[in-house]
Amino acid sequence: MFTGIVTHTSKVIDIDLSQNKLIIVNEFHELAIGMSISVDGACLTVSKFDINSITFDLSEETISRTIISNYSKNTLVNLELPVKHNSLFSGHIVLGHVDDIGTINEIKVVKGKLNDFYFTTTDDTYIIDKGSISINGISLTTNIKSDKLFYVSIIPETFKNTNFLTVNENEEVNIEYDIIGKYVYKFSK
Repeated sequence: MFTGIVTHTSKVIDIDLSQNKLIIVNEFHELAIGMSISVDGACLTVSKFDINSITFDLSEETISRTIISNYSKNTLVNLELPVKHNSLFSGHIVLGHVDDIGTINEIKVVKGKLNDFYFTTTDDTYIIDKGSISINGISLTTNIKSDKLFYVSIIPETFKNTNFLTVNENEEVNIEYDIIGKYVYKFSK
């Protein structure tokens, strides 16, 4: 489990979809084989690592349900290690199970370095005004614009420490809807 508070960014060294492998620069000191890492919000398992790199084996489901197939060498990705029992819980519950791929519809500079990122999504069932959402692994608060169009406000601290620094309009992003909202919806039917 994660909190959506991105602690590191890293660059893709290699993505080989024919071998279902992703290799990124190792930004961590303590790792273990089998450890989970949130990579742009997708929970991936470390299959190999050394001082320079981390390798992940990818399932076909992960490739088809995330933006990983869009990666190329030097793509900047967001990283978060899993929550520990004594971790500060600062974001919201993020499982690393990507629900949808959204598209950045528009980026607006609001004031100074505050940016509003507008997204379109195929399914707005779980998006509520002022709700929790994870975009590329970042815990954010939604603002509703219209059906299937919502936006999030990105403060300077989040902007400079995540891959929002490098994304552009019309790019795809990983979206994980709030797990509590999904359970409430399922059991209220």
